[in-house]
Amino acid sequence: MVSRKTLLIVSLLLVLGVAIFFFLRKGENDRKKIKEKLHQLAEIVSITPGKNRKSFIIMMGEVKKVINSPCELDIDGGGLSGSYPPQKIACLTEQFQANITNARLSFYDIKIQFPMENSAIINCTGRLKGLTRRGERFDEFRELQVKAVKTGGKWRLSRFQTIEALEK
Repeated sequence: MVSRKTLLIVSLLLVLGVAIFFFLRKGENDRKKIKEKLHQLAEIVSITPGKNRKSFIIMMGEVKKVINSPCELDIDGGGLSGSYPPQKIACLTEQFQANITNARLSFYDIKIQFPMENSAIINCTGRLKGLTRRGERFDEFRELQVKAVKTGGKWRLSRFQTIEALEK
């Protein structure tokens, strides 16, 4: 016969195992959602030749789904720094796209940490490659630290900081 003590220990271990499983699964789900936000941002910024550019209203709606209000930018040590609402970031994106014929933003080596509940720190490499309207090619790499916050059950990107400009 199994003693009560053994049964209690087995039950507690089972409950603990289930709790750990759901905790790890939740963390993976949040990682997936944050990576999706980075992918959405890349799609907003990227532009390909022959593809119609989005209207400002559509772009602003997409940016609001990805960017927290306000969003802090510290890109290239002050080249673009400050706290901006999503509407201003949509304006900056539209200005950028007006000066290029094509561009592709990509994120690589994405590492996500959760220092607190509803907060994430993302370390990644950002690559922006394209061609200006003057025919000049660009291919920029930046090591970035991005902060994301979860508000209203949704993850949004809230801070971008260049850690280092990388050389090819």
